[in-house]
Amino acid sequence: MRDVLRSIKVFVREKRRAHRRFVRKLSRRDRKLYEAFVFLLKFTCVALPMHIVIWMNVDMAPLQEITAEMVTTLLNLLGFNAVHNGISIYMDGIRIEIIRDCTGWKSFMAVCGLVIATPKASWRDRITAILAGALVIAAVNLIRLVTTILVGVAYGIKVMEVVHIHLWRWGLTGAIVLYWYFWYRKVVLKKRKWG
Repeated sequence: MRDVLRSIKVFVREKRRAHRRFVRKLSRRDRKLYEAFVFLLKFTCVALPMHIVIWMNVDMAPLQEITAEMVTTLLNLLGFNAVHNGISIYMDGIRIEIIRDCTGWKSFMAVCGLVIATPKASWRDRITAILAGALVIAAVNLIRLVTTILVGVAYGIKVMEVVHIHLWRWGLTGAIVLYWYFWYRKVVLKKRKWG
């Protein structure tokens, strides 16, 4: 067994050396293109589980119920009278159903993809960024859901749909990109500068 592990380590070490030699031979422009290609390849590989979940139509009812309960609790803490039953939230005669996409799971997968695909970050930094990203996405998603429901109660379903589909789709995307950008600047660029 030790011989097998030792030969695997030697194999991996030789492949890394060959890869470094290959990258060193590239021009500056080609090296940047190669790094962008590797980033996109890693990001796509991390996105595959998301597409499998969509394709297999995985039941996320427990996560939907937790989301509905958290939104209802937050609405009640803000002084509104909201109740939930399963994945449905009732408030002022409006019924809002928390569907699978309302849970923020795609946003979490996007954060995972960006963080894992980022070059020159340690796995410890990546795991920390993913865990912190989960909290950031959960908080932004709760704000998104609460504000969307409040807009629906105040201005009607049509305005709520505009806010939900147009404003918050881009708002959540912006939050994901900003989170990743600030993490990248703080952790990865700082290490490149000093490392």
